[in-house]
Amino acid sequence: VQVGVLKRIFIADIGDGNGVREFINPVITDMKGSVISNEGCLSVPGKSGDVDRPESLIIQALDRNGNPFELEANGFLAICVCHEFDHLNGILFIDKVKGAIVSI
Repeated sequence: VQVGVLKRIFIADIGDGNGVREFINPVITDMKGSVISNEGCLSVPGKSGDVDRPESLIIQALDRNGNPFELEANGFLAICVCHEFDHLNGILFIDKVKGAIVSI
């Protein structure tokens, strides 16, 4: 959506040794807990703010070969998945910031 391609696809690599994860037509089927984390985004350079995200979630999607998979994401991966999933719906982290947006 942000880059003019009307496809529901995102990729994520959080640097945990699992490499790039690909999500095509993702659906979040469950979310648990709550954690406030400071987020930034390449779409809003130089800004950050605190966002409330789930501590864990379950997401279903297709891989690049069309194979369905389900992933339980916890911690930083859950935050990242939610952040990228929001982009598919035209939502930026600044739309969810609790308190002030700060310059970094």
